[in-house]
Amino acid sequence: MICNKLFFYNPTCEMAVANSHASYTPPQRLKRFEEDLESIMLWLGRSDDVLLTRNGLSADFASWLSDFGFDLPKCVVADSLHESIVLDELHPWGWSPAMHKYFSSKDLQTQKLWHANPMSQWHHGYRQMLSRLTGFKLIRETAEILKNEAIPTISIPEIPLIVETPQQIDDIERKGTLPRLLKTPWSASGRGLFKIRDNNEQANKNPWVLGKLKQQGFLLVEPFLNKLQDVSFHFWCDSEGIRFLGTTYFSTDSTGQFLGCFTHLPENINIPESLLKEGERQAEFVLLAALEKMKINTRYHGPLGVDGLFFLNTEGGIFLNPCIEVNLRYSMGLVNLKIREQMAPGRSGKWQIGCLKAQEWIKISDKNPVKVSNGRIHEGVMPLTVPPEKEGHMAWLEVIH
Repeated sequence: MICNKLFFYNPTCEMAVANSHASYTPPQRLKRFEEDLESIMLWLGRSDDVLLTRNGLSADFASWLSDFGFDLPKCVVADSLHESIVLDELHPWGWSPAMHKYFSSKDLQTQKLWHANPMSQWHHGYRQMLSRLTGFKLIRETAEILKNEAIPTISIPEIPLIVETPQQIDDIERKGTLPRLLKTPWSASGRGLFKIRDNNEQANKNPWVLGKLKQQGFLLVEPFLNKLQDVSFHFWCDSEGIRFLGTTYFSTDSTGQFLGCFTHLPENINIPESLLKEGERQAEFVLLAALEKMKINTRYHGPLGVDGLFFLNTEGGIFLNPCIEVNLRYSMGLVNLKIREQMAPGRSGKWQIGCLKAQEWIKISDKNPVKVSNGRIHEGVMPLTVPPEKEGHMAWLEVIH
């Protein structure tokens, strides 16, 4: 079998990096999550690519989508693979020692060009590169650029602090401006967070905080901003440089967990469209300049997402903090850019991830059936991943306009 790109969905990659061992296996509930949503990667590839899957349901789903005219990868069940795959590039959701071990267990033949990719082999230094420290460095570089550039919409209120002891955390709680957010260096986006709400939090005695401090060695501390809207900026890194791919607006729950994306500009968020557009333009400029100063593409090839947010400052002004998190992996924001390309002209929508029972999905889809023409989504509700047979996670798109 010959293909261009070989995709594989492993959203527990950050946990695997934190674990450091090639033998890492995610908990059973997360294995189920990976299996439920693996077909989301269909939207990232084309017909000359392959998605390596855990079961045959994704193949049936891909066939159903292809009937609508979508140009999608072929699905191959990993455990049923009885032939070698000759490929140009490997594209897991994210890299880790465990991912390298997994690929090495398969009969995969990569072209010579792939071996020039920095990610073709795992190096010890990648553990730090794939932590929140890369985001910390990008924030510092961006802040330096902002010192010399007049960019009125962009604001980084404060560079995060690194704390290594409970006493440092106690000092911040007693003397600093609250609320504050503690972040572990290694965790998935939206996880590994602890909010210091007020001076009575006693975060320095909290078992979770102490456990993470002991386990990972340090924590990052940043101000908890008055968020108006989440946004992410997407780039591609390779030997030719760093290029900007696009902007995505997304939503999270109260704990920071990803909920879904808007295919285009969000509505009813009390931010003028002109300000959103100007913020996008300015963020692209400053982030690209900062990433180029870091020369990140000399150490990493692949997708890079930067999460930011529009926030309200203490004086009531609306600003964009362009860099809250950095993800050196695939992301739902990048999936969203691909789904945007599948929308019919003039159409927009919002998609989400949730846990549904089979009958709940049938009720949703029957009430608002999807209409697709020539590979473009016109109206209705569109499944973006395999619907559950009984109950499970899935992603689905609702056309709004």
